[in-house]
Amino acid sequence: MEIVEIAELVPGGAVRARIRTKTLVVTAAPPASVLVGVPLAFAFTAAGGGGPYAWSVVAGALPPGLDLASDGVLSGVPVAIGTYAFEVAVESGGTVDVAEVRVAVQAPSVAIDVLLRQLHGLSQELGPGEVASLDFLGNRNGRFDVGDFVALLDAQQGGQP
Repeated sequence: MEIVEIAELVPGGAVRARIRTKTLVVTAAPPASVLVGVPLAFAFTAAGGGGPYAWSVVAGALPPGLDLASDGVLSGVPVAIGTYAFEVAVESGGTVDVAEVRVAVQAPSVAIDVLLRQLHGLSQELGPGEVASLDFLGNRNGRFDVGDFVALLDAQQGGQP
């Protein structure tokens, strides 16, 4: 809070003042779900405050493989399937706001028949992000193959990459 002007000060009487608050609010959160093995770059944003923003994680833990820079950029390659809850804080001009964040790191959700057609070379229905994620779950050889298919089935049964 900042006092801008004291209009009247009477000994033993009332004080009139004009007060301005510097409200700081986190205005954007990352996607609720991301694909394991696929690079992520997301910039948190805020409004208000009184100067540059400084970001940090103040509770919980980021998904393994991701990092939050002090400029608010969440980036990296998520390496473990799961749901992660954490709190980010932004500080500006002596004001702080905290936001709760939840990110689910998931394997791609692709129908088995699509995967089988792709394995047999009968179609190219998988997008680049799905191929990268499936390959990350599997043998990490840069393409979608049987090893990746088996790893996906294992992950769907509760296994981890």
